[in-house]
Amino acid sequence: MLWANMLGAQVCNTTVNAGADAIVCAPGATVSLSGTVTGTYLTSAWTPNTGVANPASLNTNATVNATTTYQLSVRSLSPTNLIVNGDFAVFDTVSFNSDYIYGTGGGVGLLSNEGQYALAINSGTTHNQFADCNDHGPGNNYMMVVNASGTASAVWCQTVTVEANTEYQFGAWATSVVSQNPAKLQFSANGTLLGNIFNASPTTCNWTQFTAIWNSATATSVEICVRNVNFTPAGNDFALDDITLQKICVATDELTVTVANLDASWTTPADLCSSDIATDLNTLLTPTATTGGAWTIDGIAATTLDPAALSPGLHTIRYTVTQGPCTEESFQSVNISTAPNAGTAEPPMNFCTSTAANVLLGSCSPEQMRVSLGRNICDSFHRRRFQCRHRRLQRRRPVARCVYFFVYRCGARRLYRRHYCRHHKHQCISHRRRRRRCRHRLYNEYHYPRRA
Repeated sequence: MLWANMLGAQVCNTTVNAGADAIVCAPGATVSLSGTVTGTYLTSAWTPNTGVANPASLNTNATVNATTTYQLSVRSLSPTNLIVNGDFAVFDTVSFNSDYIYGTGGGVGLLSNEGQYALAINSGTTHNQFADCNDHGPGNNYMMVVNASGTASAVWCQTVTVEANTEYQFGAWATSVVSQNPAKLQFSANGTLLGNIFNASPTTCNWTQFTAIWNSATATSVEICVRNVNFTPAGNDFALDDITLQKICVATDELTVTVANLDASWTTPADLCSSDIATDLNTLLTPTATTGGAWTIDGIAATTLDPAALSPGLHTIRYTVTQGPCTEESFQSVNISTAPNAGTAEPPMNFCTSTAANVLLGSCSPEQMRVSLGRNICDSFHRRRFQCRHRRLQRRRPVARCVYFFVYRCGARRLYRRHYCRHHKHQCISHRRRRRRCRHRLYNEYHYPRRA
């Protein structure tokens, strides 16, 4: 994001770019902050400055422990000078005020007396001991040449309309015209001294700028002055030019450094059966995991875990989450077991208490026939023959279907009261005297499947 917040209505010809957003993979990483500025600027600053090596430099490094948005602020000057005729391009003595008077002349020139000033193109023309200095700006314009007094005084003042709650910079260029006792100057705003004292160079005709920053607060006008604070009258002769009052513009731009700190943890499901329902893989993520990642099962992209679609055995499930240059992944193995086959249920059947009946539970292979349903049940039967052994009827030969018989009545009242088989040598014995009748009723009441 690139934008500029200009104070007031004036336009500053400065733009700033903080650089592109960045992503680091873990807290404590170091990133490079590289800002660029188009145009001339006063200062730059990165905020917040915690962990920033040099907040005042456009190009610096920062240690980032959490996702942080850095703002680069650049202060620059409006090109508009609010001072009227501050460069003295026009010979004008009414646009400003001064505690000094215009030169009255004397034996050594126009500025023979202390506490006087003159507007001149060459300072040497105002006093025969002043150096021949030209004005600061290009061309042969006027400048203000001063023979200062030894008392605190306002050399130059002008009242200017300003905006409330706005920051401004005062500026002026000065040079000594006599090397002895160089000038000491200071700005004031509405009578209050600003900034530090400026000490002019003892080298004559060496133009140097001095400045001061002022915030208008609630003021809507200001009397700006250049004051003499050198109280030694000998020497203290100087020239002023290009006095300015400019609004300070602030251009800003931001970049965000994101700490990815990815978490790809997920919970492995228990062993699954091939008959289990499908599961949304994202439901396996832990509460702290980073969402939005990608799942694979055996290297194939997936969003659900469907046991029915996988072969029995171990399968590798992998979760990968990526943000910028950072990647985190976690993989685990899941076992799929074959579902047991309990056969196919037949429709409900009704039984009569006086008649033996059979129930078809379902078709199965001979290996699946040895299912014991109780003491009075056979796994399967050879055609028209039983063989009883140790209280349980055993399969002699496999048949086409598994038929299980539940006997409700056979023979006399006491017949089959407890078990089908009592002794392995007999097919159906409860009472020896009823054996023949029992065998007869068995063959008449049961219907055996034909051999496959």
